[in-house]
Amino acid sequence: MAREIVFLALFVFAILSLLSLFQMCGVFGKGLSALLFGLLGALAYVFPVYLVVTAGLYLANAKNQRLRHKVWYSAGIYWSVCGLFQWVVNDPVQNVWEVYTVCAENHGGGGFFGGILSFELARVLGRAWNRISSSASSVPFRSFSRNSSSFSRMAARSLSVAWWIA
Repeated sequence: MAREIVFLALFVFAILSLLSLFQMCGVFGKGLSALLFGLLGALAYVFPVYLVVTAGLYLANAKNQRLRHKVWYSAGIYWSVCGLFQWVVNDPVQNVWEVYTVCAENHGGGGFFGGILSFELARVLGRAWNRISSSASSVPFRSFSRNSSSFSRMAARSLSVAWWIA
């Protein structure tokens, strides 16, 4: 019973999020839209669907460890794609906090979460971050397709990709 209530609450939130992204929810929607675009950038449009699908799968199969790992991997892929969007947009900002305001105003980029990846890692690693992020985001996806969610296999693949890049 509690799972159904949680899913219904998340479903209502997803509907309100989707409506707010298209400016159909009044003052509350305007604030929620700014928050979602600020945090997720252009991928805020995908967020309501992602929330319903992952929450539905997770709540329907709460005891399935394999599905739990896949939900976490999908969140990692979502975050990686936010980073790639922010890297491609490459807004002229001085710090990560400015990424939030620019993405909230322009409805583009990868938002604050993408800014954490692209801005900070680009500062540390340089523009070669694109290759690393592309390869890193493909590693969990490859483990999805091969049905191996073992962390050790994923780490071995990451090391082979990092060796190939170097």
